[in-house]
Amino acid sequence: HQFDADGFALNGKMLENTYEEWRASRHAREGRTCKSCHMPDRRHLWRGIHDPEIVRAGVTIEVQSPAMKAGRLVAGLRLANTGTGHAFPTYVTPRVEMEIFQVDAASKLLEGTRVVRALVRHVAPDLSREIADTRLPPDAIAMLNYQRAANPKAIYLVFRVRVEPDAFYAAFYRDMLKRGETRAGRKLIEQALVAANASSYILMERREPLATKTRAVP
Repeated sequence: HQFDADGFALNGKMLENTYEEWRASRHAREGRTCKSCHMPDRRHLWRGIHDPEIVRAGVTIEVQSPAMKAGRLVAGLRLANTGTGHAFPTYVTPRVEMEIFQVDAASKLLEGTRVVRALVRHVAPDLSREIADTRLPPDAIAMLNYQRAANPKAIYLVFRVRVEPDAFYAAFYRDMLKRGETRAGRKLIEQALVAANASSYILMERREPLATKTRAVP
């Protein structure tokens, strides 16, 4: 998982740079190797971003419970890259979303109440440019702050971390289908898109009830 120094790069960064990310981290200095996570007990499991258990072990997630401040609902979601030993996520393929939103009694998302923060190295489907890089280096922290009016129909405030392991592939397949360059293999590309979307999972979800008199803070 490492391109050579003269390998393909975008915005001055190797497209794949996982080994160097690890070498620069405290995990390398402390002797924690790639195998210790991805090949536990020397088993050839190759556990990675598709495995919720190993991803949970690599991050620390905390919730700031909702409260009322100046007539608005405030809360927070904190995600720290405490254990991966490289950027989280490390490559262009996955996308991780932190989100907070209000839902009604039927668990329906209430319009205008959602805030989101993406952790991703977002590149164009044709790899022509880097659009954004919001990944977390080792030991870095991402904070999603929430401040919205409380919807009268809201019953819960939902905190969620969602992982899309194959987000880049899904975008690539959608782009191919949109451009219409896949007539012969269109059905296979459509199937690949379904599979890429199906790999997504909820890493963490917590629902905090919204009482009629939510605790106020100064």
